[in-house]
Amino acid sequence: MKKYFCQSQKGFTLANMLITLSILVILSALVLSIYFSYNNVLKIYLAKTDLQTYNIIALNRIASMIKSANNIPETKTINSNSYTTSTDTLILELPSVDSNQDIITNTYDYIVYYLDLADTTKLKSSTEAAAGSVRITGDNLVANNVKNLIFNYNNDQISSTNRVNITLTLEKVVNNKVLKLVSQTSAGLRNK
Repeated sequence: MKKYFCQSQKGFTLANMLITLSILVILSALVLSIYFSYNNVLKIYLAKTDLQTYNIIALNRIASMIKSANNIPETKTINSNSYTTSTDTLILELPSVDSNQDIITNTYDYIVYYLDLADTTKLKSSTEAAAGSVRITGDNLVANNVKNLIFNYNNDQISSTNRVNITLTLEKVVNNKVLKLVSQTSAGLRNK
């Protein structure tokens, strides 16, 4: 008697491979779609966080200097540049302090906050320290991505002002979406 053995097929058929490949392509497309969507959301979230952080730091820095100031001069030459206090420029006269944080009598440092004329999206400060003061003379970047800066004074006479309201608007475009943050704070001058 003859015996015939049926051999089973080993491997995949072309149809099996095409179905498997199609499933893998669909799953890959879904994973990539989720990745890019998450990546866009993450970029927007990080940009919002950056705007909030820069805004808080800038406003706190300016408010702290206002609270330390004796006076707001109407005009002043600081580091060889002339400035005038206005709605987008703030000049502060601060008592000079020594390395022990003691006030040096009848000696003043000056600081101005202004929008950079070459790039109005940058809020800068320029400090001119008196001899013996621990403050450092020079220019600093306070904030990037500035859309608008407004200083409001509680008195029409700048020399009589004792309180400054600050409105700072930062704006950044991320993935064709405009992110805007408007913050306000107010600070009073020392001893006024």
